[in-house]
Order: sequence, then structure tokens, then C-alpha cells
Amino acid sequence: MEIRQALSGNEDLAILSSVATGEQEALDKYDQLLVDPLTHADHLDLLKTQRAGIADALREIQAWYQQIGQREG
Repeated sequence: MEIRQALSGNEDLAILSSVATGEQEALDKYDQLLVDPLTHADHLDLLKTQRAGIADALREIQAWYQQIGQREG
């Protein structure tokens, strides 16, 4: 079953909101690490790749939130 089909209703919006909050906190931590790239030069590419993956996931979560909100709203 696709996650979009499994998610519906206000409870699901609350779950997606919580997940989005966690993803945003992770992005904030990555941004703090990437402020001084020389400190993490030996694994800078990995940090940037991981941050990009989290940002992509957050955008997808936000899109699902909007889709469910429009159906319910």
C-alpha cells in the first residue's frame, strides 16, 4: 500500500506535521555543521548528500500534508 493511500484525516496530518518537524530539525543541525566546511572537510560531500536527501524528504512530506489537507478541507 502506498503511503499516500494510507494517510488521511486529521490524525494523519498531525503525524506528517511531527515528521516534518523532525526533518526540519535535522536540516537545521546539518546547516550548523556546514557553516564551517573546513571543520568537516574529510566528509563534507557525505554531509551535503545526506542533507539534500533530508531536504527532498521534507518537501515530499509537505506535499503530502497539503494534499491531505485539501481533501479534508
